[in-house]
Amino acid sequence: MNFRAEYFHQDHLGNNRLTFCDFNNNGRIEISDDPGTPENELEITQETHYYPFGLEHKGNWYAIVAPDNNYLYNGKELNRDFDINLYEYGARWYDPAIGRFTGVDPIADQFAWVNPYNYAENEPIANIDLHGLQSFYAANGSIVHAGPISNSEIKKRNLSKIPIVSREQWRARALITGSGRSYEKIKGSLKSYYNSIVIHHSGNEGRYKTVSGVQDEHMDGASKKADIGYHFAIGKGGEIYEGRPIDVKGAHVNLANTGKIDIVLLADLDTEDQGLNFIEKLFETSDGELTPEMGSSLITLLSYLVNEYDIQELGGHNEVNCERYCPGNLIEERLQELRDRYGLDTPIGETGNN
Repeated sequence: MNFRAEYFHQDHLGNNRLTFCDFNNNGRIEISDDPGTPENELEITQETHYYPFGLEHKGNWYAIVAPDNNYLYNGKELNRDFDINLYEYGARWYDPAIGRFTGVDPIADQFAWVNPYNYAENEPIANIDLHGLQSFYAANGSIVHAGPISNSEIKKRNLSKIPIVSREQWRARALITGSGRSYEKIKGSLKSYYNSIVIHHSGNEGRYKTVSGVQDEHMDGASKKADIGYHFAIGKGGEIYEGRPIDVKGAHVNLANTGKIDIVLLADLDTEDQGLNFIEKLFETSDGELTPEMGSSLITLLSYLVNEYDIQELGGHNEVNCERYCPGNLIEERLQELRDRYGLDTPIGETGNN
């Protein structure tokens, strides 16, 4: 029996694009055949290209030199037995023709914002589903693990590639400074300054469900802030808005803003109406939901921020200040999952929370 050593050239998602073999052992790969010789010098044994969800793209590629290689999309084995044409991912089988797994995600209860049959949270250009369990970020050629890991192992997402709606695009108001309105520029390295991320929701007031509405409330309401207090806002459709500039100290946790990046989810995520009196509860009808798009964008933004600033802690507003009911029970029940995903700690309460 004869064996040959084959090598793969992969793209950023681990898809095997070219398979080659140094047949003549001369230390280089011949990419064309010399028509002047009777031998076939070509050492490219297979070329494969893919549609985003893994279906093979047919074209005038290099011909396959038998036997063909079945380790293709994401480097997984394509089972062609009985023409089933399914990829074996470990936990489940995957059908590239429909871009879905054939079975329910065994840990679907941890990812309520996505369909249990989905592949890579429906982002096949940036993500892969390494074992058929959950999405792994791979857009920069390295995988972000979704389990407990140290911050140094989290692959940086390029913020310029995250579709953020700028202050100019959502028409943020001009600053109002003076008269006790704090607007403190951060001195020195932002990486040294930041250590925590705090999650908020826009609360039990329907009129505050837009980023502009939140800015109006912060600047014109009782707190009289110089600007919107949050650094980022995420809409129900997954839109990520630029809030207070990242190099300016936030104004979102009373007496405890130092070192914290804050993200507000533009929805009412408190179905228990905590903090409202009896009359207010009668008229409170703005209960919302943590939409799949909002959840996905939150993970995208966290993946970047955790790495960029060596974040050590992630928590809700009420975990930093126990006098608050924010960010609501719908996101509170997911915070530990997010901490586990990035290997982060719960913040130590600074204003009345032990």
